[in-house]
Amino acid sequence: MFRTKDKVKKISNIFFFSILVLSVISIVSLIATGPNVEGRTEKDFYINLIMLIVYFLTTCGILYSTNKLIEIYKDEYPTSRKVYNLFVCISAMSIVIMFCSLILTYVYMSTFSVYSLLCIFLGYIPIYVIATYIVSKGKILNKENDSNKNIMNLIAVIIIMNYAINAVVLVLQMLFDVTDIIIILPNLCWAFIWIFIVLIAYKLVNKEA
Repeated sequence: MFRTKDKVKKISNIFFFSILVLSVISIVSLIATGPNVEGRTEKDFYINLIMLIVYFLTTCGILYSTNKLIEIYKDEYPTSRKVYNLFVCISAMSIVIMFCSLILTYVYMSTFSVYSLLCIFLGYIPIYVIATYIVSKGKILNKENDSNKNIMNLIAVIIIMNYAINAVVLVLQMLFDVTDIIIILPNLCWAFIWIFIVLIAYKLVNKEA
């Protein structure tokens, strides 16, 4: 796992293995101290324990998948594509953590946030799936482009994804009355403006001579 020659894959393995080790240490430490600690309720103990187990299982799943099942760091991929794949793996772990946290809040606190659930299933997941599908076509990030062009395209993709997710979240905030509409509308407008600006910049960078 750590003997790979690919630098991005090595960074990925070190990153997720570090989280795995930290989660194991945290689980052992939490179990050793138990729920009877000042300032910690039994409910807090179980929530923290389950979340740490989720971290452990998620990192195990990612490490196993990226080293045994799916080759997302192929030699024919440019470095920018490998970095994007690593970015998606980290984001996928974050989405799993958010979803599990939402479920645990419902189970132990008897409160459920439809807004947060929709942010995950209408914002994060669809945008990551669409972006990954587009990138997988090999036109945006490929070895035929020079490294600077691939870097610019990678930055453009990540920025567009970020603003697209923000736009979805802001619309949901408006629908669920989470934030004052006077604050939401300008931010929503700026999100679409920046998406438009980055798309124009992407077209100019990739304009054929």
